[in-house]
Amino acid sequence: MPASIAVLTAGGQAPAMIVNALRAHYRDLIVFREPPESRGAFLKRRARKLGWLQIAGQFPVMVGSRLSKKMLDARFAELETRYGVSMTLPDALDVRPVPSGNDPAFIQALEAAAPDLLFLVGARMLKRS
Repeated sequence: MPASIAVLTAGGQAPAMIVNALRAHYRDLIVFREPPESRGAFLKRRARKLGWLQIAGQFPVMVGSRLSKKMLDARFAELETRYGVSMTLPDALDVRPVPSGNDPAFIQALEAAAPDLLFLVGARMLKRS
């Protein structure tokens, strides 16, 4: 019997490509989808945890990723054309919305689904608990 796989994601093109690749091998794939976090909320949360000085190094990376978006979109289009991969989640996929990967509702849903393996793809980091 093949392993059961679950994915936690906030969505996006690259996570969709990975989900589609997994689904080609695991038909019973479950996707738990948390809402994406804004950059501002992300920075504030990280600053509370690490301090503003510590996260200042992330600003150049954020600017660089913003500037390279057109190039990245072109690369995704090339991958779609060349390899036939899709950058969108299929309609027939079992997608279950959750407030966050760290929310008790997600933990309960994950325990109920009882997958053999959980992939985090474009999601927030999970707390130890």
